[in-house]
Amino acid sequence: MKRKRVEVNDGLSDYERKRLENIKRNHEMLNLLDIDMAASFLKKKSTSTPKSKMKMKVEPTRRSLRNIEKTTGKTQLPFTFSPPPVITTTNTQHFANGPVDAVPKNDIEEAESQAFLSALDNLNKETKVTCSILSEETSCFKSYKERISKLQVHPENVHKVVPNRITTMAIHPSCEKTVVCAGDKWGNVGFWDVEATNTENNGIYVYRPHIGCVRTMFFHPERNNELMSCSDDGTVRRTDLNSCVFDDLYASEDNCISSLSYPCNTRNTFLLGFGNGEVGVLDTRESSDCKKHWCHMRPIKCLHCSPDNGYLFCTSSSDATVVLWDLRKIKGKKSKVDEYDGHRRSINSAYFSPVDGKYILTTSWDDSIKILEVTPSTNLEEKQKFKHYNNTGRWLSTFKATWDPQNGRGFLVGSMLDPRRIQFYHAEQKTTPLLEKFSENFTTISSTNVFHPTKNIIASGNSSGKVFLWSE
Repeated sequence: MKRKRVEVNDGLSDYERKRLENIKRNHEMLNLLDIDMAASFLKKKSTSTPKSKMKMKVEPTRRSLRNIEKTTGKTQLPFTFSPPPVITTTNTQHFANGPVDAVPKNDIEEAESQAFLSALDNLNKETKVTCSILSEETSCFKSYKERISKLQVHPENVHKVVPNRITTMAIHPSCEKTVVCAGDKWGNVGFWDVEATNTENNGIYVYRPHIGCVRTMFFHPERNNELMSCSDDGTVRRTDLNSCVFDDLYASEDNCISSLSYPCNTRNTFLLGFGNGEVGVLDTRESSDCKKHWCHMRPIKCLHCSPDNGYLFCTSSSDATVVLWDLRKIKGKKSKVDEYDGHRRSINSAYFSPVDGKYILTTSWDDSIKILEVTPSTNLEEKQKFKHYNNTGRWLSTFKATWDPQNGRGFLVGSMLDPRRIQFYHAEQKTTPLLEKFSENFTTISSTNVFHPTKNIIASGNSSGKVFLWSE
């Protein structure tokens, strides 16, 4: 006998009855999809994790080398450095040892480039630079301040000379034509003919004689003012303007060349500062190799020869020392003439004062600029100290205070202060800047600055490859 179904929903409203029907239908659908079984499986899996693993201590990715040595007894890296990404562009092409053709990298016809280099070659042969006595304004603050206060940046004197961050600069010593040269981070060298304002390229010619950062660049007075340059790629090059090539005077496959200088009144001898702390003596008349001497425990940042003594030169290093050397007696670290260790951090530059070489101007990461006096007994003594913020960071070239060759005691350095400016100091003054120069057309931090040797002109370079020309 069939039982009669009892209605359990009697007495419920229509809304409550419909709600119960929806719940029942949803349960039936979940049963068809086995949702309850999957949920219970996941819940069981999550609760089955051992408590010991949950409490396991996770080691940090960065650990102290000192602590690692204590536990393992060996010195090893706490983590692995990943190699930098390889940039697959034409800029990473490696040049073979030997001359590099002066092929323009900007939008310039090769014939126009050759005409410019030939004109510069003729200008080199006619240029004679004589600066054997100090000017009358050397010890006169007023006359020096009056001269540099006339400098301004005109709108037409701002141009992008090289594609990347400027690391070194030079100005041709000719009084007839103003030519500014800039080297950048990726081996490019740009020439700017300032007076060529009517050309499509604004008188700018860009070449790439190096594949690494250009560290030092200057016009050699004893080689018909030929442009000399050295680079992180381990090469020293000389511009042969007549043949339109960059000659390879020296090449090192092991170490980068961080600095280049030459003893006074010499034509074929060069001193090289290497990234491993060695000093190389290169005589281009003997061979393409150089004699190396281990002079610092850490990389050499700057090497500069005295303009008065043909055998005396100085080096600055990231070991926070400035050392005097005698070229005739150099045989390594023990052959140093004198050493100054008053800086606390790496020293970016150390330059002898023009003409007499009486002082050495240093710029350091310890936020100071110092003037060291070279005594008659060839000892180094601190004469003056200037507080200056030199923390330029990784995206700007380091500050390097530069002597004014027309004054012999005044010098210039860039500044991180806002509004943007360049700052002038004097060796005989107090700690405050002698003068700060501003201009409405100068809106950048200029890490690299260079003086014209005979004209009242200054070129300032920034991290985007632009050059700002200060003139009257």
